[in-house]
Amino acid sequence: MEKPRQYTVDEVREIFIRQIWTELEWWEKESRAPSLREKLEGLAFSMLVTLDGESACPGFHVVPCVAPEDKDYYISQGENWYPELPKEEAAKMCDIGGSLHEVFHSLNPNGNKPTEWVQKLRCQICPKCRTVRSSENELYCKKCYPTKN
Repeated sequence: MEKPRQYTVDEVREIFIRQIWTELEWWEKESRAPSLREKLEGLAFSMLVTLDGESACPGFHVVPCVAPEDKDYYISQGENWYPELPKEEAAKMCDIGGSLHEVFHSLNPNGNKPTEWVQKLRCQICPKCRTVRSSENELYCKKCYPTKN
């Protein structure tokens, strides 16, 4: 038997994603929630419960991950901006974010291929503002990256 140790960031990420898959499979089969809306709402709620630490996982801090140019961008658009976590504080955290959506399907207990619509959707969402791009051929959102297309 190995001596107990702290989980690595990769291990924590995997535990978290496996918990999400467990919740997804549970809600898919839950007969007390017959409509798709009820199942989706139940899954969303279960994911929040996991983040809050009331499932098989501990609680997680959910903080904005702000790019250095974001604040200036929001100000230039006349919008409010998100608070920035000081880099020294962020360095102390076991941050599993940033690639959860990329690792998600690789940990699917039923195989690692995402559904066709998820594959299509994945390439159409702007990583900065999370809006759907106007076409599949558009590499960058015109609002967030006006000079990159």
